Amino acid sequence: MDMGETVNYHILDGWWLDTGKKDDLLEANRIVLDEYLKRDVKGKIDSTSQIVGRVEIREGTRVEDSTIRGPVSIAESCHIQDSFIGPFTSIGAGTMIQKSSIEHSVILDNCHIQNVERLSDSVLGKSCRITKQEGSLRPKKLFVGDDANIEL
Repeated sequence: MDMGETVNYHILDGWWLDTGKKDDLLEANRIVLDEYLKRDVKGKIDSTSQIVGRVEIREGTRVEDSTIRGPVSIAESCHIQDSFIGPFTSIGAGTMIQKSSIEHSVILDNCHIQNVERLSDSVLGKSCRITKQEGSLRPKKLFVGDDANIEL
């Protein structure tokens, strides 16, 4: 900005939540899903899956052998298989979830989650890969961005 330019402001009529922290982002997601989400299922759901409550599933998404319990929003081109997606979860486009359980979380685009027994109260950035090798006693290997807080 050049010196001498005008700075504007706007007074909000209603609530505002700073989403700069994980817990605030999860709370904002919960409020939006709870108050505004409508049931809208456009993806392909197989006969062994259950969709319960207000669930939004966009075109190109496949759900197989899974339970989705709303409010949940799943973007386009996702693949959910042998998994449970619980209330207050938003899943970004192109994400694959296999043999996992997720609730009260925000998962951004192009993530791959496999064999995770329970993921809750979490925010995952774009293109994250979280896998657990079944029966493996190998050390966990993590690649984490700045200022991360990991609770295992």
